[in-house]
Amino acid sequence: SISGSSRSPTKSSSTRSPQKAWDRLEIFEGLARRNLSLLELDLPSPLVDLLEVVEPLTSGIGVISPSAKDAITSHPRPIISIGIDDSKYSARRDTYGPTPSTEHVLNILEAAANCEQNSHHESTWNTEVHQRVLETALRFRSSNQPKSNLFAQPVNFTACTTAGIGIGKPPLAPFQKIDFCLYIDPAKVGGPEGEDYIKTIDAVRKSIPDHYQSINHTDHFPPRRNPITVSIETKRSGDNWDEAGLRIAVWQAAQWNFLRWMAQGDTDGDSSSSSRAVGDMRHETRNDLGLEFLPGIVIMGHEWFLTATTNDGKSTTFWSRVQIGSTESALGVYKIICVVQYLAQWSRDVYWPWFRQTILKSNPTRTHPKTVRRPGDIHVHGHGIGSRSAAGFI
Repeated sequence: SISGSSRSPTKSSSTRSPQKAWDRLEIFEGLARRNLSLLELDLPSPLVDLLEVVEPLTSGIGVISPSAKDAITSHPRPIISIGIDDSKYSARRDTYGPTPSTEHVLNILEAAANCEQNSHHESTWNTEVHQRVLETALRFRSSNQPKSNLFAQPVNFTACTTAGIGIGKPPLAPFQKIDFCLYIDPAKVGGPEGEDYIKTIDAVRKSIPDHYQSINHTDHFPPRRNPITVSIETKRSGDNWDEAGLRIAVWQAAQWNFLRWMAQGDTDGDSSSSSRAVGDMRHETRNDLGLEFLPGIVIMGHEWFLTATTNDGKSTTFWSRVQIGSTESALGVYKIICVVQYLAQWSRDVYWPWFRQTILKSNPTRTHPKTVRRPGDIHVHGHGIGSRSAAGFI
């Protein structure tokens, strides 16, 4: 995340250590760190399934459509074709989305090389490189709809460097914000029912406490109607991995708790139940929320890594990391684009049906939804992130 003029830490916060924050969260809140690896014998089976799909892609197997082969092999710049053999092509690739053109890939490579050479700030990496990668992966016009809008896809992304956690807010101010997120656009993914989903979401928003009224755990205005699915944190090469991982973990821990609260469907219950804080309500929800994991991406300069969080109803576990690809090579860019498009497909085909069934069905459209008081801090585990026991590192 960017530490710019609006996000620069205070003198006291600048002395905070991400490692100490991790230690305290582990001790007091049960926020655990584990390896996202098939070497983990007790790796949850949904994450095993995820890796069985993603790891071949991170090796470059089948990350390019055969339709792009001629353009790659005939390109005058050798950097485009180095390391790309027949194993990198697969017709199955088209199910994730379009393979980027060689021009788009070259633009990304040159922008990343320029940022590296000139030691650009993280904010410049975001605008010059990471934004370009995400646009290439997710914003495209289909060949049969050349006049379609770039925002017509059911899964899109937004920058969210200024977005704070609205509900479930841990007192870790420098470690609460991320840089980008993928989201579902219900109006685009729902087909003819899209507008009905928007109406349902707006009705649910009316029943959420006070001025908050977002369908997400962040009160950031742009995605207020769009469920966030994949969270992305960025750093420069050589920056602190502990801080990057902590940002994703804290952000998604709050997301898990918000989703559990929403799934309980009690946002407009009777006065006795609706006056309870989210931190109390969540302990009454089932462990089997039905959502198996939340994916994340951490970017360190050129390198992109896959992460995930799981939640058992009592605590959140942060799983890291699998290297996706690098913007130092064309093959690396093809790998990144393919994995991002796969995560967009997961967002559409797995997360969105779950969200409709679990969140929207639990909070059906109401004519006059009641409101409840704004919840206090959500517990991640045990005492709660906002509790006195965990506040020593503020």
